[in-house]
Amino acid sequence: MFVQNEHPGVGKYKTINQPLKFKEATFDNNWNAPELGSDSASILKELNYTDAQISEMQSKGVVKTK
Repeated sequence: MFVQNEHPGVGKYKTINQPLKFKEATFDNNWNAPELGSDSASILKELNYTDAQISEMQSKGVVKTK
């Protein structure tokens, strides 16, 4: 029930495998959660923040971006 995955920022870790097995279905369990801050800039841009505002928030430690 457990598989080992590798995360670029964390390294190797164990996680739970797909519990349901179907004869002709495949499941890729080697996906990783995004790293902290990897989507921050794009989300803030969708909220109409400018690059300058995002940079200022990053420099003040308000948000983390990658």
